[in-house]
Amino acid sequence: MHQPVFLERHLKGRLAQLLGQAGLPWRFADRAVGADFRLRIGESVLLGEALLSRSGVHFNEKVRQLKALAEGKRAIPLLAAPSLSPRRQEILRSQGICFVDLVGNAWIKAPGVLIDQRSRERKALGFREVNAPFSDKSSLVLRVMMDAPDRYWGNNEIADKASVSPGWVSQICRRLEELRYAVRAESRKLKLFRPQDVLEDWVEFYRLRKQEQHRFRCPGDSIEAVMNALKNSKAFQEHKGLLSFQAGASLVAPHAGFQEAHVYSEGLPASIDGWKRELRLEEAAPGESNLVLVSPYYSVSGRYGSIVVGGFPVVSDVQLYLDLRMYPLRGEEQARHLFEKRLAPKWHLEATGG
Repeated sequence: MHQPVFLERHLKGRLAQLLGQAGLPWRFADRAVGADFRLRIGESVLLGEALLSRSGVHFNEKVRQLKALAEGKRAIPLLAAPSLSPRRQEILRSQGICFVDLVGNAWIKAPGVLIDQRSRERKALGFREVNAPFSDKSSLVLRVMMDAPDRYWGNNEIADKASVSPGWVSQICRRLEELRYAVRAESRKLKLFRPQDVLEDWVEFYRLRKQEQHRFRCPGDSIEAVMNALKNSKAFQEHKGLLSFQAGASLVAPHAGFQEAHVYSEGLPASIDGWKRELRLEEAAPGESNLVLVSPYYSVSGRYGSIVVGGFPVVSDVQLYLDLRMYPLRGEEQARHLFEKRLAPKWHLEATGG
């Protein structure tokens, strides 16, 4: 969806509905004031910018631009987007920037007007951002570059490490540039720009994806007994088991206690019978399970960069961080710890972690 279409077809109707006015004084592409659009509500002037990209770099740039623009014109800044995550909504509120999106979120504060609407929806119907660099195969490019984000990478170098074609890598790299996730040197090689912002955008993308999970109760009086049973099982080897979530974190960056082990397994759900027979598993409800077999969203790229720790294969630090951010039981806390201990030193960053 192009920006003029988004503004004219969707945003205008959304704001008119919010403000209870069929006709609003609009000026689109108002380059006289340096904004995408301008509208008047009573005596107040709102200067608006549209953000069609989900890039955190683009978002931060829009925030800075709107604050400076509105201050210079003595106007109220307004950001419009197809969807805004709760985290971005809070940033905008703290910066005093009004916002509206197409999934039901809005915060408009002006003299005589206060609108505060919050929605649980995450995706805008009819809007799709093409060439998302976080999809399964596409994310291989980011995974390679995150191995050494300070380095400038050539297409052939990435292709060799990811075992994909250089032409395909070139397409993804162009998208990374468009999103300001990467910058190119005179040599034409590419380097990640603010990898921690890229990772945060990746988390938001990942939240909308579904994983097939099967919960079981494995005989044993402790999680250590479950881990020992896994380590010695033929099913773990046969179905290419790979630890993630809290069980994986306990091996690479121990911090929080946990009561269930998550295992990536190939061949689900057909392979469940093999797991059940060998480990004498019984199906269990959430809160009662101590073993979770996972058919991951990243069936191709999720195994990239996996390592062996304590005799267990474990997903990469990046994949582990993504999974932990999705986990409700101390997952955020463990993810921050993983970032501080593993990713921040590797990326030469201060440990600010997501």
